[in-house]
Amino acid sequence: MSDQGNYRWAFRVSTDVRRGLGHAKRSKLLADALGGATLFIDPGYVPEFLYDGRGGVVQEVNRSSTKKLEQYIFKEKIDAVIVDSYDVTFRLPGIFIAILDDFGHVSGYEGAVISSCIDLLDLNGINRNLVPVASGPSYALVDHRFQPRVVNRKDRNPCFVIFMGARDSKNVSMLALKGIRSVTLTAPITIIIGENAKYAESLQKAALEYGATVLFGASTEQMNDVFHAADIVVGAAGLSLLERMVVGVANIVVVLAENQERLAQYFCSKGAILNAGRFDDPNIIDKIASLCDELINNDGMQQSLMERGMELVDSSGVQRTVAFLSDALVHWQKERK
Repeated sequence: MSDQGNYRWAFRVSTDVRRGLGHAKRSKLLADALGGATLFIDPGYVPEFLYDGRGGVVQEVNRSSTKKLEQYIFKEKIDAVIVDSYDVTFRLPGIFIAILDDFGHVSGYEGAVISSCIDLLDLNGINRNLVPVASGPSYALVDHRFQPRVVNRKDRNPCFVIFMGARDSKNVSMLALKGIRSVTLTAPITIIIGENAKYAESLQKAALEYGATVLFGASTEQMNDVFHAADIVVGAAGLSLLERMVVGVANIVVVLAENQERLAQYFCSKGAILNAGRFDDPNIIDKIASLCDELINNDGMQQSLMERGMELVDSSGVQRTVAFLSDALVHWQKERK
């Protein structure tokens, strides 16, 4: 199923509501680039986009049990398993296991580690003489359809975009909308959300009240276009943040889940984003408002965030990761002969 050295790949991916769709999206990008693979995902959370692409297979499996995955791996003679999950741990003798990780909680694995944000010193317990590590923004798994724009801030009313993920199960888009409108009554605002999101209807009503536009079920191409037209995006700190950094917008991020905290802290330390903190902070609306006000009145800061993000992340991370995985697997197999 793979044209990368005729290797056969499988993925174990977390796709539940708490995590959003970022894990599934980046695993699907990587699976397609590897020539197709079987994706084992959480039952009941099967995004439609997983069925598009180069003939990969999707199977639902309970995270509490790895028996189905193990049986498939040995029956189909899988060479390598890529894990994109924080609460699935298993060891398979004779199988190369690679971890897509945002935490650094990967001690004890013998295959490889890939992370877009962690520094090498964070990899506690990893013997780097045995385990190859690909770490840093150059390994961000971003769809190639997100392309950089010409960054040239002009003195005008900034255009805002709000994107808290397609599901936005916590209705954080509403908090962002209130924060932005508390500092500017005239700036254009576009809210992106999935058609079937829990709060889609109430958000549409709020958008009419606050003078904003809602874009439902945007495709990748549409999102790229909307980001190109934006100056400031208030959004989640997951995979979409990396996509926005590729395009080149000024990002204010809101942390929606534990795994996003690491990403937000990392890129904030690099001077590429402004971090408003966790969504459940009682003062989050005021924090969003304060950062929006700061950017509205500082074109130089907007320009700096845009340029710094584009310096750190591009849309070639998938190709770099495929090359890294293929080389790591070859090395792993040679070491065990």
